[in-house]
Amino acid sequence: MKRTARHPARAFTLIDVMVSMAVVAVLIGLLLPSLRGVTSTGKRVACSSNIRQIGLGLHMYADDWNGFVVPSRYVPGWSPKYRDSDAAEMMTLRLANDADGLWGQSWDGLGRLTAANYLDAPKIYYCPSHHGSHKFTQYADAFGLDTRVAIGNYQYRGRGPNDSRFLYDIIPSASALVSDGLQSKLDYNHQFGLNVLLADLHVVWLSDADHALYNSLPDDAEEYGAASAVNDAWSAIDNRHTTSTGNGGGGK
Repeated sequence: MKRTARHPARAFTLIDVMVSMAVVAVLIGLLLPSLRGVTSTGKRVACSSNIRQIGLGLHMYADDWNGFVVPSRYVPGWSPKYRDSDAAEMMTLRLANDADGLWGQSWDGLGRLTAANYLDAPKIYYCPSHHGSHKFTQYADAFGLDTRVAIGNYQYRGRGPNDSRFLYDIIPSASALVSDGLQSKLDYNHQFGLNVLLADLHVVWLSDADHALYNSLPDDAEEYGAASAVNDAWSAIDNRHTTSTGNGGGGK
């Protein structure tokens, strides 16, 4: 019987390995933008969920406190220490000491929801997309026994566009109460827009594809005019939402 000669299996050469690596690199390059988009969308949804939880806390607080929104020493009418420059401080959750706060308490604004046990998960105050210096790890100890400053990633308005601190006097579907940070450009959590809580507990996404809102914010929260920029941003948010929905809101 005639035997057929066997040829040894061809091994991978260095060229084969390099070609394979190049193909893998090209595939990764094609997939990365999609993966980044999925990650960004996931963080945006998580941020929206955080703000919705904060909204639930605000409404429970109002139900228990005769309709008033959560107070802050940085909102006119609550503290004799109020200054016109305080609007930029409304990401503050806890002050340096009790003496600076309302009624001898260091917790302020949205932070009072934790102090009063309406919100018991501190990470709710922190956006997963935040790229500035106010990360949860920096302030985690402030939610324990330590008394120290805590700053979140969400901007609290503390009153309606009509300056009312009474929740049911604020036009529900046309008034923003909480949004992603507006204190400075570094506090603007997302790249092309922001999540906003309206007074009716509705969370909306407002696009800022042209970066107009982002560019209106100061580079630094300590910059002169930061408070005016924040107030202007709230007005712009109200206008953008009303324009995008074509609805100026209903009654009380």
